[in-house]
Amino acid sequence: MRPAQSLRANQEHPVIFITARDEEAFETRGLELGAIDYITKPFRPPIVRARVKNLLAREELRQKVDELRRQFTAMIVHDLRSPLTVIRGFAEMAMDDNGPDAKENRTSALQRVIDNADRARLLVDQMLDLSQLQAGKVRLRRVPTDFTKLLRNIVRDHMVLARSKRIGLEESIAANLRATVDPAKIAETLANLIGNALKFTPAGGRITLAGDADAAGTMCVKVSDTGTGIPPDILGRLFSPWEHAASPMRQTLKSYGLGLAICKMIVEARGGDISVESVPGSGTTFSFRLPPG
Repeated sequence: MRPAQSLRANQEHPVIFITARDEEAFETRGLELGAIDYITKPFRPPIVRARVKNLLAREELRQKVDELRRQFTAMIVHDLRSPLTVIRGFAEMAMDDNGPDAKENRTSALQRVIDNADRARLLVDQMLDLSQLQAGKVRLRRVPTDFTKLLRNIVRDHMVLARSKRIGLEESIAANLRATVDPAKIAETLANLIGNALKFTPAGGRITLAGDADAAGTMCVKVSDTGTGIPPDILGRLFSPWEHAASPMRQTLKSYGLGLAICKMIVEARGGDISVESVPGSGTTFSFRLPPG
C-alpha cells in the first residue's frame, strides 16, 4: 500500500497535502484518501501555519466531543442498567415465591417491576426528546391556551406524590392567564421542574409553583422549593447534558437527569429563557419566561 493510500487506515493525525500539482483531479483524490486540506505551491508560510493551527483546533474539539459522547453514552447505559436489574430480580422473585404470603409478595414485586419499567421508559423518552430537540426535528405547536388552567392542572397532578412524601405543594397563580404555547411541551417542562423539586426537598418542606404575566404580556413561571439547594460551582452546568457526563460532580448533576436540558431547549424553542437560583441548604428556584404572541 502506498503512503497516500494508507491515510484512511491511520487517522490519528490530520493530514494536509502540500503539492505543486494543482489539477482538480489530484485535489479530489487527495481529499478522498482522507486528507483534511490540500494546498498547492507556491504557498505562503503564514497562511499554511494559520490553516494548520485552525485544523488542529478543530481536531482537538472533535476529539473532545467524541469523548463527551462516549461518557454520556456510558452514563445512560449505567442509568438504564439499574432499573432493568431491579425488574429482573423482582420478576424472578415473583415466579419463585411459593410461600404462604406468595400472592401479597407477588403483588409487591410486580409493583416494583412496573415502577422500574416506568423509570427506564422515562429515561428512553428523555433521550429521544433530547436527540430530536438537538436536531431541530421537534416543532412546537402554537396553541392559544388557558395558561392558568394548565399550571393548576400540573399542581393537581403532583399533589398525591407530594402528600406521600409529606411535602407541601402550593400555588400562586394569577387568574385569566392566556398564552400561545405547545401545552404538552410546557406541561413536560413543568413536570420536570416539579419532579426535581420533589426529589430534593425533604419531608416537611414546601414547593411553590407561581405564574404571572408582566405588563408586556411576558409569561413568568417559577418553581421554588425549600430543599437541599445546589452548590454554586455547578449551577451553570445544570442545563447541559454533556457537562453531566464530564463533570467531576457528575453524581450530583446526574441526579437531575436529562430533564433540565430538555426544559431549556423547549423554553428557548418558544423564544423564552430559563434560569436557576439556589442557596445550599435553603432551597432552589427555577424560573422561565415566555414572550407574548
